[in-house]
Amino acid sequence: MKIDKFEIINDISSNNIKLINFLDIFAKFSQNTKDMTEFMYLNENISQSFFKLTKSKKEDLEDILNILKIIKNKSKKEDLDIYGEEVERGINEINWLIEEKNLYQNIFQEFDNKKVLDKNSIVNELYRNEDISQSKYLIRTFSNKLWKELDEETIVNFLNGLDFYYLSDEAYFFILPACIRYGLKKFEDNEQLDYLTFFLSDKERVNYADEKIKILVVSYLNLLKKLNFSGYYEKEEKECLELWK
Repeated sequence: MKIDKFEIINDISSNNIKLINFLDIFAKFSQNTKDMTEFMYLNENISQSFFKLTKSKKEDLEDILNILKIIKNKSKKEDLDIYGEEVERGINEINWLIEEKNLYQNIFQEFDNKKVLDKNSIVNELYRNEDISQSKYLIRTFSNKLWKELDEETIVNFLNGLDFYYLSDEAYFFILPACIRYGLKKFEDNEQLDYLTFFLSDKERVNYADEKIKILVVSYLNLLKKLNFSGYYEKEEKECLELWK
């Protein structure tokens, strides 16, 4: 998204068409489309460009945030009466997107290790002989790989299988960062990673989670809570967050 900062802040007023066009990025989504089906997560207060902005680099988002703050601080009251809503919506959304980018980056930093799962440590001992084909699938899918080598298709297929209880605790926590990674990625594409909340809602696993895992899950769920999308942060997500706090 190409933005001429000088032309926008050179005249901070409602008379500056460049400034008005810039702030139109943050006009309400519901006011700029008749087809809400293209917007998966219903929130009439979200901006029309939100899912375009998810593709922006963190540095570009920080530049946009800086412009918005300058406009807010240097605008006259009568001008803020005209476009103040767009300024506030923009600041809130850009702050959220920067936080989301930071979380995505932190996943790789905090879990940047060379650990791989031994084939004998993947399946929960209680179910190892219950379904041999399922055990073989899990071993084949997750053994001798780094968590960040697990691709999106692998995670999607695994979550859709709903057989989480087959995993050992070690394997569960091993793939959890990958699940949240693709949860964020799907969100940026205006999609949803099915059953991720269900995967995270295992009460028994929480008792064995280390601090890094807890911080990751809580940060992810709090991020969803802040944006408050209908269909994305619902009763299940609220209960899951309480579980991990």
